Amino acid sequence: METSLTHNHIDLEKINEKLLKANIDWIDNKLLSFYLSKDMNEKGCCLINNIEYFLAYPFCCGVTEHYCQDKPKMVLFGQEYHGSKALKLNDDKTFDFESHEGYSPKGYQDWAIKHTNNMLLKPKYSFWQYIKSLTENFSICWNNLDKVYLGEKDKDEYLKNGKLTYDAEKVLSARYEAKGYESNSSCTTTNRSLIEREIQILSPDIVVFLVGPYYDLSLATAFGLDRESLYEYRPSLANSVRDISNVIKLKNNTGKDITVLWTYHPRSLQLYKITKESFVNEITNKYNTNKNSQ
Repeated sequence: METSLTHNHIDLEKINEKLLKANIDWIDNKLLSFYLSKDMNEKGCCLINNIEYFLAYPFCCGVTEHYCQDKPKMVLFGQEYHGSKALKLNDDKTFDFESHEGYSPKGYQDWAIKHTNNMLLKPKYSFWQYIKSLTENFSICWNNLDKVYLGEKDKDEYLKNGKLTYDAEKVLSARYEAKGYESNSSCTTTNRSLIEREIQILSPDIVVFLVGPYYDLSLATAFGLDRESLYEYRPSLANSVRDISNVIKLKNNTGKDITVLWTYHPRSLQLYKITKESFVNEITNKYNTNKNSQ
């Protein structure tokens, strides 16, 4: 009898592992089909033709087993990622994300997945140390707010200016009608940004922007808001985690309201001596308050 129970337990574990992998693969494939869409290729071409900066490949999000646990799902947005290959047109003046000088959305997505797993295993930096502290209460996925990245050529210029220009930002991050994206019919006629479409696919319970108060332009651009409407909601030392769910109104695929929080980058949290414990408690309390009010 004991042997039979042990065997059934092992079978159940194998089934759960297969279901977990299937769920992860489904989400990653949905994201990948979006990154490979006609709309994204056209945007890449438009970006290179119209922006003076030396721009790098957009960050392609991917989920790991850390996002498919039996906990509330959280998408964490950092500021931006630098260092990827620079964007260039093909010889025939077209652009194709699928195969770009040996780089592809699949390659970048695989890198994001591997990097997430490595950093959560051994978090070397404050960014990942604060993120790992959230994994006790949430299933997490890493993404980035700014979808346009400067190549190494303009790194010094970027550091001097602090952020990309609005002209560069609006090409890839602003809302648009997606006529070439066939994988999800609800995306084909709705005016949404790249980030809004990613959130729709990921269908989280909570979204946290770890970007600090000066990324209000990026937030406004991605969600079709006036920049000024966000000024009063900027995080501050007196209120380091701001609930902006009433300003950026999102629902997941179950129809439930998504909690949307805006806080500092973990590097600043550490600088301002905001501990990981207080950070986690503040986020968890705000999420639970919103959850209980629904």
